[in-house]
Amino acid sequence: MPETIKLKRMVEEIEQEFTLDPHVRDAFLQVNREAFVPRGFRHLAYTLDALPMAASQWISSPLTVAKMTQHLELKRVDSVLEVGCGSGYQAAILSQ
Repeated sequence: MPETIKLKRMVEEIEQEFTLDPHVRDAFLQVNREAFVPRGFRHLAYTLDALPMAASQWISSPLTVAKMTQHLELKRVDSVLEVGCGSGYQAAILSQ
């Protein structure tokens, strides 16, 4: 299945639980979560699950990332310092 379809389905699943504003929705549609997930878990990259990474770390659920991102209420002129960004997925979403 093409990446864009997987991303759209993931965003639809998020929005069943939490309404996204258009800017956050667009950010999620632009960032390929699969690139941030360990190879053995890539088949689960577009689920709403938190997934294990190396050394007892986890990549957060897309739903959690969506809520954190939206509650920041960022504007285009804002800068963000993310400390301990783990996989980098949240940072990639914020960069959008």
